[in-house]
Parts: sequence; C-alpha cells; structure tokens
Amino acid sequence: MTGYEPRPIDPAALGGLRATDDAGRP
Repeated sequence: MTGYEPRPIDPAALGGLRATDDAGRP
C-alpha cells in the first residue's frame, strides 16, 4: 500500500498509516 490510492482511503485498511491522504482531511 502506498498511502495514496485512486479511491477513498479507509483508516482501517491503512491500519492508521495515513487516513487523510486522498481525502486530504478526515
């Protein structure tokens, strides 16, 4: 996982890595 995906990022999927990368903000 890169932390930046072309889809809405899931905090649970990232494991708390970076949930505000694609969305920009929570």
